[in-house]
Amino acid sequence: MLGNRVPVSMGIVSVALVVIIPLMGLLAVLASHGGGRRSAGSAATTAIAALPQVVVAALVAAILSGRAGLVPPVSLIPAGRSPLAHLDLLVLPALTLALPASAYAAMMLRGPLVDAAETPYIVDARMRGVGRARLAAAYVLPVVAAPVVRVMSFVLAGLICGTALVENIFGLSGLGELFVTSIATRDVAVVQAISLLAAVVVVVGMAIADLVAARIGRKDPR
Repeated sequence: MLGNRVPVSMGIVSVALVVIIPLMGLLAVLASHGGGRRSAGSAATTAIAALPQVVVAALVAAILSGRAGLVPPVSLIPAGRSPLAHLDLLVLPALTLALPASAYAAMMLRGPLVDAAETPYIVDARMRGVGRARLAAAYVLPVVAAPVVRVMSFVLAGLICGTALVENIFGLSGLGELFVTSIATRDVAVVQAISLLAAVVVVVGMAIADLVAARIGRKDPR
């Protein structure tokens, strides 16, 4: 039952993560611009995060499939073939998950980034003329590493749960589609197993974040 479904869902999640990680960083920087004041970047990021996935799916399908014709509108992966061998079929479901998830993660990271930017030793580094690249990598990143891991654990769990929607919209047979079918047929064991998977991702992610925070806390970030 799960042998052919897990690769499909993991393929969607993997492609979505490739989009989320850089986009999350970009949106987080834009949202934190201006410090404690709400900026246009923050407002735009909030608006993207608030979009329902159904709306995002309709928009990306209309633009990339309907108007541009770049990808097929329905993701029918041939039987027995790896989803990663047909990346064009994963573009629409992955973007449907990635766009609002990136904005949501960016808004959660906005506070830690603003706080990090106001940390005395980071302010001092800016005044000493430390370059932006070094400032981000050597000063800001260690401060926000633990929050990033925590946020990514929630995002990853959300992606796993979100496959329930995108797989049904785009015609994929993965864990999400199985989850919806199991609810309809009242297969409690399968519903609990898939729900437990998302919960485990969050718990493991939070544990790793605590380890990262403890390790950083023993070091002088300067």
